[in-house]
Amino acid sequence: AMPLPAAQFVAKRARQYAAVDTGYMRDHIHAKKRSPLTAEVISEAFYSVYVEFGTRKMSAQPFIRPAVDEGQRELLQLTAKEVNAEIRRRIR
Repeated sequence: AMPLPAAQFVAKRARQYAAVDTGYMRDHIHAKKRSPLTAEVISEAFYSVYVEFGTRKMSAQPFIRPAVDEGQRELLQLTAKEVNAEIRRRIR
């Protein structure tokens, strides 16, 4: 889980990296807010896990992990900014 802006960043990158056959998986990757401080990236295609990690008969075509890896610095900055903003809101 991560703050919404970080999850949106990862979702955008994941859509760019997603393997495309019909486009369904790519078009159904999004960030979903779970609480004021947490969100997650969701791919609604049931087969996303098979694409990400592969199977005995199909090589992996990762799209979520590279999206997170690429943006480590940006994700840390977005997370810190969002957490600090939430702390300020709760202090008031």
